[in-house]
Amino acid sequence: MFLKNLVVLSLLFSFSSVSYAMEKQEQEQSLGSPSQIRPSAADQQEHYADQSELNLMWLNSSLKMDQFGLFADEKAERENMKVLVDWAVKNFDAHRVPINMWYDSQTTLPQALDNTQKNLDDSLKHAHIQNTFKFRDIWDVDYIKQNPTVFGSKQHIYFKADLARVAILLRHIKDPDERVARYRFYSDLNIPAASLSLMFTDERRRLRFGGTLLSEILTKYGFALSQNQAGDPAHAYENAFIVLDAENKIACQSLQFGILEINRLRGQKLVDEDYWTHQHSSQIKTKCQIVFASFKSMMLYHAYLKGEYGIKGDQKKMPAALEDKIARYPDPSMLFNLDSATEKVAFNFGIDETIPDYVGFQLAGKVHPGTGLPVDQSGYISKPTRVLYCASEGNLINLTIQVNKPTSSFY
Repeated sequence: MFLKNLVVLSLLFSFSSVSYAMEKQEQEQSLGSPSQIRPSAADQQEHYADQSELNLMWLNSSLKMDQFGLFADEKAERENMKVLVDWAVKNFDAHRVPINMWYDSQTTLPQALDNTQKNLDDSLKHAHIQNTFKFRDIWDVDYIKQNPTVFGSKQHIYFKADLARVAILLRHIKDPDERVARYRFYSDLNIPAASLSLMFTDERRRLRFGGTLLSEILTKYGFALSQNQAGDPAHAYENAFIVLDAENKIACQSLQFGILEINRLRGQKLVDEDYWTHQHSSQIKTKCQIVFASFKSMMLYHAYLKGEYGIKGDQKKMPAALEDKIARYPDPSMLFNLDSATEKVAFNFGIDETIPDYVGFQLAGKVHPGTGLPVDQSGYISKPTRVLYCASEGNLINLTIQVNKPTSSFY
């Protein structure tokens, strides 16, 4: 039976290789023949391939002594094996891209992991693809290791998985010895595989799906999220697919402070209160999504770091240097609520405006003696004024790329 499955998988993977080759050929035809492709385009692809890594993850919610492989059952093992090999197929021309497959050693038996590794090795050989996978334990990530309660077995699996993916992307902050790939991808296993190096500047992809190029989003914001297929007007994004430019200090600090740190505090509180055991299922459904929901409030902090917003005041009155902005608010609970994914202070932006001010028709056509401003024929002066507005959360549509993700079961 197992041999039969391998034969079927081999045929599927061979088809994936052919499909990718055809996709690559279509793109080359849209740009011209290989000899006509601009060197700059090829150089860009090499640049992104050399500096990228892919992170995939599967966390079992509990330890099962009879589980054959890493994945929950035979069906999940078969389906996810296809996904893993498909990622390798789609990126076979960029074999320098490492693929990290993350798991939880506290909920996965060593023998189960060995079985999946062997299954993957055999499947890749049949597909004639070089193995670039590395199975990695989330407990080897310093941030996760230092917060065992937050990421432990008493934590809700959705909360834990949402927070763990961000900790993995930011693992170089707590572990300077960790090899830093500049462009760090995280993908859920239900995202269709794609060529990472082509994703940055693929105009054909933009024409097909719409939106902004990944390279443009990373230049402006430092990270990108997947587009929400459910059409939720409040949440245009999902965190099932994340791309981070690890050299973007503002993006890294925003995610560290506004996602990791605040939700570490929330996660500790939820476990200490035994929240997941005693609350109604409807409340649990909302609360377990708090990491996902907190991206919106985090982006207000991101704008503060960029100098676009002030906190409880005008952005002009905020520190100029990034380090000083960070130092002013060292604790995330100073800015964000612990019981909800919202901010508890006002993020403001000031705009210079001219406001008409009536000074009297007697001065019409003259210069106002007090301000030196000209008075119009109706007796008004145009007075320069700094107006302060309260910034509101957006739906993050500008940070999203279309990765053809299935609609979340949450909707």
